Amino acid sequence: MLLMGLVLMLCAQNLMTYLMLQMALHILYEGCVTYMWSGSTPGKRLLGLAVSTTDASPLTLTACLVRAVLKAAFWCDTFPKFPTVPTLHGVH
Repeated sequence: MLLMGLVLMLCAQNLMTYLMLQMALHILYEGCVTYMWSGSTPGKRLLGLAVSTTDASPLTLTACLVRAVLKAAFWCDTFPKFPTVPTLHGVH
């Protein structure tokens, strides 16, 4: 995962492109792994946890992807905003 992040960072033209690609990768990873591993990611599996519906049935692929998108949207809203770098106009 770290290697993929480094490749994305090297290929990205700017920070926004990198962040969008990273978010898309996270949504695909979280959604697909949760679906394929019956409601758990490697960390959840290590702790013996799994995500399921209220009637204890396994999640559908659509439900896993929606869950991943909502988690990513929450992350974007709570992530601290990048500070702007002041420019040094007039300094020669």
